Amino acid sequence: MSETNRHHVLFYRKDWTARVDSKKLRQNRLLIPTLDVEAHKDLHRAVPYVPTLGMYALALVKRDFIPIKDDYEATAYELIETLSRVDNNENLPLLEIEAADLVIRAIEQQIPFIREGIK
Repeated sequence: MSETNRHHVLFYRKDWTARVDSKKLRQNRLLIPTLDVEAHKDLHRAVPYVPTLGMYALALVKRDFIPIKDDYEATAYELIETLSRVDNNENLPLLEIEAADLVIRAIEQQIPFIREGIK
């Protein structure tokens, strides 16, 4: 039997747990798949960081994000879709939109590793 690790899609812990709202999003169980250890290591080599969201973008994600029951990959895609809608909000400061874009890219890069390594 291969070894596994729990992987938080939103990492690193210190960054994502600094605020209550971002901590709650990070701790959503459908954003913490169990991966094969090697796939997990490969993921972190390929995706070194997921930046945190700004206060307003995070509030919109908190309001609109609905995880997909029992499906880690679909939940990651749903978070991307939610962030894409946030991205199109003209009332957000440009830096928050750019940060949301980076989060989308970081999650997209993780999906192949999640798909391959899920246990």
